[in-house]
Amino acid sequence: MPPHCRANQNSSAEGEEEVEEVRRINRELRRNLILETALIAFALGALTVASVVLVVYGWRAHQDELFALGMYLLVTQLAFHIFEFLAAALTRPHDTHPDAFMVLHSTPYLVASGTALLEFLLEVYAVPEALKVAPHHHPILGLLFRVNRASTLLFSVLVAVFYGIRVVSMLQCGANFSLIIEHERRSSHKLVTHGLYRYLRHPAYFGWFWRTCCAQLILANPISAVAHAGVTWYFFRSRIAYEEATLQRADYFGDTYTRYKERTIVGIPFL
Repeated sequence: MPPHCRANQNSSAEGEEEVEEVRRINRELRRNLILETALIAFALGALTVASVVLVVYGWRAHQDELFALGMYLLVTQLAFHIFEFLAAALTRPHDTHPDAFMVLHSTPYLVASGTALLEFLLEVYAVPEALKVAPHHHPILGLLFRVNRASTLLFSVLVAVFYGIRVVSMLQCGANFSLIIEHERRSSHKLVTHGLYRYLRHPAYFGWFWRTCCAQLILANPISAVAHAGVTWYFFRSRIAYEEATLQRADYFGDTYTRYKERTIVGIPFL
């Protein structure tokens, strides 16, 4: 066999080996992603069952603290992680991966969640009764900052409503929605102006802000309620300003977005 023929055969064999190696790596990555997704989903499902048990037991045993803790975990933590993944899977299935659960998406989120639970536990089990708000002396403060069934139910419903607004807005936005600000416009990217976007130009931010404001009141956490609301407001102030400046660029939506901005609101105080 001529030398150049043997060289061509060797080159072809090496090319096939490289292609097969790439396919093997892709299969391995896909398997790992499926496994990680299944494990996270299982853990969230188990925690959901545990939270429901806390809610039912706390209600029947008249343990308002356990009832509040169960509702908080159910509607603010578990619902968030589960529905963020489902919304991503429905709107952009090609980009869906375990990170879409948002379980470990940032250190500040973990710190905020941990300190909120710590404040609740300290207030319930470490703060003397004499230092707690007396509902009969301060009815409004007692409703807001003393664990009770009425406030737990009220703010759990509000959290569900406001977070529902976020999820609906993500679904209405469809493939145009992104958790990160895209600096370059995709050819398929369209400005959504129907549904919730007809009135709110950032309904996902609107829903998340008010959900955050109500979430800590389920646990009657005064410090976390103020801190979480303040930090969230500050974050959205800078994010919305930057995002809108990007969307108003000539290579994005330009004057179309400027006109859209004039007829809609943000729905977050002073933004």
